[in-house]
Amino acid sequence: MKPGTDYRRIWFGNASSNLADGITFIALPLLAPTITDNPTAIAGLALAYSLSASR
Repeated sequence: MKPGTDYRRIWFGNASSNLADGITFIALPLLAPTITDNPTAIAGLALAYSLSASR
């Protein structure tokens, strides 16, 4: 049985959302030093993103 159009749309939407979350999770701590040099603030930003993503 071949998956329908609706299934493929949901699958591609979910895959692209997961990819974007992964890119953001990696990029956020790498871009944070352009705003501040405080390592505690950078770690707090990564922690806050992780906690908000888990809800």
